[in-house]
Order: sequence, then C-alpha cells, then structure tokens
Amino acid sequence: MADDFQYHIDQHGSLVRPAELRSARASGNAVSSAAAERDAAVATAHEQRRLTLSAVGDGQFRREHFESVVHDHVDGFEDAAPEHPIADLVGIAPARRRAVRGPLAAEGRLAEHEEEPLLRTVDRPVFGTLPSPGYLALLSDPSAGPGTVEPVGEELAAILRAEIAALAAQGVAYVTLGNPLLVPLLTADGRARVAEAGAVLEAVIAADRSAVTGLGAPPDFRVGLDLTDHGPFATTESGYDPGALDRLVGGTRSTGCASTSRPARPGGCRSTTSRPASRSASASSTSRCPPPSRWTTCWRSPTRSRTAAASTWRSPRTPVSPPRPARR
Repeated sequence: MADDFQYHIDQHGSLVRPAELRSARASGNAVSSAAAERDAAVATAHEQRRLTLSAVGDGQFRREHFESVVHDHVDGFEDAAPEHPIADLVGIAPARRRAVRGPLAAEGRLAEHEEEPLLRTVDRPVFGTLPSPGYLALLSDPSAGPGTVEPVGEELAAILRAEIAALAAQGVAYVTLGNPLLVPLLTADGRARVAEAGAVLEAVIAADRSAVTGLGAPPDFRVGLDLTDHGPFATTESGYDPGALDRLVGGTRSTGCASTSRPARPGGCRSTTSRPASRSASASSTSRCPPPSRWTTCWRSPTRSRTAAASTWRSPRTPVSPPRPARR
C-alpha cells in the first residue's frame, strides 16, 4: 500500500502487461520473451518502490493466468470441463481451469524464477502470489463437491507449503494465497446458489489452513489469504453470511479488522466483536487490536466495484504491524 497524493493503493499481484512485453511475445522468440519478462518485472517493481509501496511484486508477467504458476509446474493436471457452477458465478474463465487426472507432484520450484530478479535488484521487501490449495482443488472439480476438494486440497497444500517455505528462505517477505471462489461461499446470495455450500466451505478452509500448518519461516514472514479477483461479483449484493464468515475468521484464532477508506495506523486497527463488515463497512463495536496471534484477518465489504478479503498468517513473535519502510 502507498499514500502518494493521499490515495489508498492496493496491489494484489497481477498488473497490465507493458507494450514491450506484448510485442516480444508476439514475435514468437522465446529468448526475447524471457528477457522482456525479466525487464518488465524489474521495471514495475522499481515503479512500485517509487510509489513507496511497502512491498513490491513482479506483476505476474511470466504467467499466462494467475493459476499458471501451479498448473504449469505440477504434474497431474489436464484440461477441465467448460462448466463449473461456482467458477461461473465468480467469472473464472474456462481457460484458467484444470482438472486433476492423477497424483499431483511438483516438477520443481513454482515461483523461484519470478522473485529472483526482484530480490537481486530492488531495495524493497518482495511479495509473491500463489493460488491457494482450496481454490485450485475446488476449481478442479466441475461438480464442485466437498468429496473432491478434501483429498486434492491436501495434496496441493503440501506442494504449496513447500513452495511458501522455499520463498521465505529465498528472502521473500510476504506471500498471498488467492482464493476468489471463497466469495460465493461466504455471501448470502452465493450460498443460496451453491449446493452443499457449508460442506464445500469447510473443505476449502481446511485445505487453505493446511498450507500454513507447520510452516517454518522467519519471524517477520507473513502469508495472506486474498479473496479478490476482478469483480464485480454476482453474489455480493446482500453481503456476507455471518455464520460462514465466522467459520473463516473465528475458526482461525484470528482478529477481524473492518477496513474503510484508509488503512489503520500500526497497532490501531479496529476489531469487530459481534458483526462482520457489511455494505457500509461498519462494525458494531471497535477497539484496539488484541495481542498478536498467528492469523489476522481483514476484509472489505462487498461493493459494486470490488469485493476484498484477506487473512494473514504471522510467523510467531511478529509484531501486530511492521514498521513502515522509510521513503526513498
């Protein structure tokens, strides 16, 4: 996030591909494309640094889709069916979906090549983005049933846990796990349109939690859960279902922070105690955040333009909020 000109800026990972990168890819030259991807990633990271964002990313310029970082480096996927009841609600295009045809096995590191140029050249904490195991497991099943999400989610959680640990060891400061399919499982309208919504939500949450269970990382390393994709979503008009949101937030030993237009000061976020964020993003009572826990959860209420939610796992002994990097 940055405060340039008093604007609030959220950077969720994927950025518009620059013209030079699009031209290099159109040429069909693999060497030129790889060089253009590297140059574009470093250039956009320096631009984020100029904006004083607290962490910088590579724009996902090396990926065809957000999910490609897993689909292209894990054996066991195949083309998916063209219809998916929950993905269709959220707007996840068929080109982004893969089904599971057999045991899943990583062919090597997933995102090492994305972060390495930034860690080498940019004087700023680096963040990475990965699709969450619950998201990919649910996306892989056209029937969207909990029976598939549970075993596939466990396989993917083990693969992603290993990659998250490797990114932390590599020097990455923060990793977000993206799960846009959670939105219809958490909203009142979405749950009315999804079969077995409660059981599916439980399976997805279990898979996503498993990705950080037993994770070893430096004290200042964090993992977040990001529910955004591209919005607006068709299931957010009536807001969140309180019981479903409590399963995501309350069941993770977390602190809920309702965000309005600007981020709270370090150590001073607002803790909701009896009602989740509504369309007005208000909370029934507020207080200073309690002592740090392994998870901190913040969400933004559904709006016509964007629905956002995030959960953050903190390595033990991490302060509630890190000091803001000095302007450069």
